[in-house]
Amino acid sequence: MYLIDSLYGRVEIIQPYHPLYVKVGDNLEIQCQSDKRGTLGWVRQTPFSTWQDSAIEPIAGGEWSVTLCKEEPSGFVQSKVIKHNVQLLDRGSYTCTDKTNLHSFAIWVTALQINYRNLTLFNNQERLTLQCNISGFDNNPPPIDYAWTKGGYEVVQEDRITSHLTDMGHLSLIIRDPVPGDVGHYQCLFFLYTNLGPITLQQDLYVDPSPDLVSAALDLNSHTLSILILYAVVALFMMLGEA
Repeated sequence: MYLIDSLYGRVEIIQPYHPLYVKVGDNLEIQCQSDKRGTLGWVRQTPFSTWQDSAIEPIAGGEWSVTLCKEEPSGFVQSKVIKHNVQLLDRGSYTCTDKTNLHSFAIWVTALQINYRNLTLFNNQERLTLQCNISGFDNNPPPIDYAWTKGGYEVVQEDRITSHLTDMGHLSLIIRDPVPGDVGHYQCLFFLYTNLGPITLQQDLYVDPSPDLVSAALDLNSHTLSILILYAVVALFMMLGEA
């Protein structure tokens, strides 16, 4: 529980979220209370703005649900703000303040999502790079681990396949000298270790074969089939000759 005391009273964030990490699409809920017999409100400061900017927005109504109640018998005033279906633009500093602005408490909210793009594998392609990165970090991220899967099985790194994660959450899977077997359904997974426990983000990626790769594979199969038929015919003639 985080507290700010002053001559005029105290405001506290009830849930110990500091900072608070929320996945895009999830719900955001923060609650505060004050021992003053007044009215609490919420304002949000967007990233990269100052307190003199117009980017400081009061939170009330619309997509936001703000409730105010009085807890008995303590007489504490409580306020809760809820935002459903959080988006990247909802990240920022959320401040719970009393009506006179004499005391307040701010908490930083980071909304996270994965950016990615699907790929096409072409014939004779020298390198295939799959990329995922986490959007929403305005400061250094918490510790992150990662994994890649293909068809539900973990991708094992080797000489031909390597993976790399940067400090700011940019993840890549590099496949050198790709083959038709590298086509398929991949997943990138991020494991973030926050003060509230681990958070898992995952995203599906698809590598599709290009028309020329499909054509080359069909030509190869046709060639292989022709060779097999030729061997079968030769073997048949040899058997008839022996008879």
